[in-house]
Amino acid sequence: MYEAKKHTSPLQAAQFELEEEAHLRSDNWHVLLDEANFTVPLDKYSTNQFYAYLALDCEELEDPKALDDEEYIIIERNISYSKLMGLISTGQINIVSSYAILLALRKLTQLGIPLE
Repeated sequence: MYEAKKHTSPLQAAQFELEEEAHLRSDNWHVLLDEANFTVPLDKYSTNQFYAYLALDCEELEDPKALDDEEYIIIERNISYSKLMGLISTGQINIVSSYAILLALRKLTQLGIPLE
């Protein structure tokens, strides 16, 4: 999550999250909403704003930043399109993550990258 006191930009927040939560790093970032400064509220009761990015050509990190204390994350790699859609359609991925995945799939299609 982007916090102005912690990050220089929403992109830097995304880069930190990618490292902490997926143990990955990338120099190839794509904005997923139609404009770089567009955001989406997380829900109607929240003031948190969602910035959406896709990182491509990622490299695994040997010594990533540590997870936040309250986070428990299982990292899975190389999930097929059909398995990913199955996880979304059976409710195994939360709404915000599902939304980000669908935006990322749209961007991959726009970039001409095959989904399977």
